Amino acid sequence: MHRDSERTKTRIRAGVLTLICIAMALGAATTIAGTFQDSQDFATLSQATSAGFTGLNNQSSIQNYGFSNTNNASGVAGEAGGSFRMEASRTYYADTTLNGTLTNADNLSAGGAFKMTNSASSASQLFIAHFDPTPATNQNILGLRIVDNNSNAANFRFQAFLSYSNGGTDSGAIVVVPNTVTSFSYVFDPDPDNNPITTPGLLTASFTDGVTTYTSSTSTTAALPASFSAWGLRTDVLGGFESANPLTLFIDDVNYTSIPEPATAGLIVLAGWSLSSRLFRGFGYRR
Repeated sequence: MHRDSERTKTRIRAGVLTLICIAMALGAATTIAGTFQDSQDFATLSQATSAGFTGLNNQSSIQNYGFSNTNNASGVAGEAGGSFRMEASRTYYADTTLNGTLTNADNLSAGGAFKMTNSASSASQLFIAHFDPTPATNQNILGLRIVDNNSNAANFRFQAFLSYSNGGTDSGAIVVVPNTVTSFSYVFDPDPDNNPITTPGLLTASFTDGVTTYTSSTSTTAALPASFSAWGLRTDVLGGFESANPLTLFIDDVNYTSIPEPATAGLIVLAGWSLSSRLFRGFGYRR
């Protein structure tokens, strides 16, 4: 009788652990959107295209950016970039297949190698960012904005930038950066002190040359929604265009937050089942 009672208790403990493990696995599968990182090294045009990178209005006589078989950013052939100018309508070269839609309730980040090859521009603005590729104006963009309007060939300016679905924006201080910087990054934390009631999000964008880091940060408006289904290079929409002196820059070896494919999420669940079976053996559960 005592043996049967102990066996029953063991089975109950195993059953509880099963539920915990399944809940953990399913929870990871549904919330991993804020932590999963995709990557791209632009080794070939076909590779980048297969990964979801595509362009919209990004190639004209003056503005011409996208995949480039050059080696400015990382020293290895294959990168994204080219010449950029202000446009009357949106243009982009980006991964438009993030397997779903991210929002400003997710932890988001991106980074990679960077090279500015011409910053002597009279008026050029562009984003390296998560964004919604469908709006005709500057809505639903999160990342960093390069805001250059000077003829100084030695530096450029940037800021952390977030625009919402209603067109509202939050942006950090504009920071002057030398052209010698070699990498970029940005990190968005929707709840930096784990208090969603009182604390807004925090967006921090940076460039570094390996010695000095240049940073622009902004608090964000938690009550305003924003959604993003693409990541990459996007020009600013300003109702006109700058016909001369486009910026030229390149990025490579990038990583950025996306959503895992369903098969990946399924592996997480299987991992949960595997973990639960190991725990059962640890409790001495036998049929």
